[in-house]
Amino acid sequence: MLKFIFLFAFALTSVYADGEFVILHSPTNLQFSGKSELSQSELKDVFISVLGYSSKSYAKPWDGLSVKDFLQPPEAVVSIAIESIEPFSLNQEVRYPLNADEDEETTWQAISTRLHGHDNNNTLVRINANDGLKVLGHSALFGQLTTKKIDLKYLNNNNDIDKKFIEEVQVIRAIAERVDTTVKADDKTDVYWFVVSGLSKIMKEHGKNSLHYNEAIQLLNDALNELSSKFKNAYNNNVFIAAFTNDAQKTSKNTRSRRAVTSSPITKESSTQLNEDRNQEDTKNNSNDDDEAKSNKEDDDVDKSVRINDVNETTTTEINYDKVDIISSTLKPEIKSMTGKEIINLPDENSMNLAPFYAEDYPIVFNIFLWFGIILIFSLLAICIAIAEMDPGRDSIIYRMTSNRMKKDN
Repeated sequence: MLKFIFLFAFALTSVYADGEFVILHSPTNLQFSGKSELSQSELKDVFISVLGYSSKSYAKPWDGLSVKDFLQPPEAVVSIAIESIEPFSLNQEVRYPLNADEDEETTWQAISTRLHGHDNNNTLVRINANDGLKVLGHSALFGQLTTKKIDLKYLNNNNDIDKKFIEEVQVIRAIAERVDTTVKADDKTDVYWFVVSGLSKIMKEHGKNSLHYNEAIQLLNDALNELSSKFKNAYNNNVFIAAFTNDAQKTSKNTRSRRAVTSSPITKESSTQLNEDRNQEDTKNNSNDDDEAKSNKEDDDVDKSVRINDVNETTTTEINYDKVDIISSTLKPEIKSMTGKEIINLPDENSMNLAPFYAEDYPIVFNIFLWFGIILIFSLLAICIAIAEMDPGRDSIIYRMTSNRMKKDN
């Protein structure tokens, strides 16, 4: 029985935690602990918290990050998004399983929009290494990029897929060489976002256990280590550097399925129609691209489960379309579990003991009234004490002038 439970838990982890979040470098005021799973939709909140800003999300925050000092945040965040079918070995020990429920570009847009609202002078850069040297040959930030030849053992430049990945590694290395002369630390918050998408194609082309794939991983590791070292020197180690992997194809499917579920109440007919549309789309993709047929077949079981993220109730529920009957769309919904035997009653919002909502400028206004009130109270107290302790003395004009003289002068 215990063995069965272990295998079941491992299967769930392998299905949902289809990526990794790896910490390449973090300043001393940031502490990462535990091994709890992280959703990619939570990455924007993690990066925002790392930079010292408060998160606008109402969901329960991820418990893997602890910020020791909010007054000394990192000056920059460097993130490397790696499109990979499965996690691979990065040369770091601090890693967390990542549930790829959001596209990396969506995460980037949320972060850049939030930071741009605070300061227009921030350096916010997103570079897709897949664009190649023709597009990124002369960067507005890093200037003229010059690449160096990479010694190869198994990868071949005559192979288009290998050549494209090698160009991505060359772009990363070329940018790393320009960091020392182009990146300067200042008081502004900077975000550098790099995207590497050729590794998954190497795996599809040569296989997971091939020497070509192992060499590609080693080349990417060396490039990321060089990039990380250059940014640490530029910001005097006051920079947060992380990389995360996800399967872009699976991420788009999960996002599309989640939108279909949360947009309208699900009934037996709508779930059947959703399955039919998904089957038609898979059939069309299989006819257009034979290389993607294998991955679509492997992901078929994953697509049957849809994760519903209710923001107001912070509850994640799994629905199996083969066994679900009817889901009621009432104010207090009742959803069948995967076994089809139990009914899970979602809690009311009033019973969840949620904190009241405050506007983002509430702390500023509160501090203004608080400290001005304290200053006025102590000022009034000092004036009252001074008046009470006042002693004009015998030689004061109050005692020298008699009442008759005062009347005469008037």
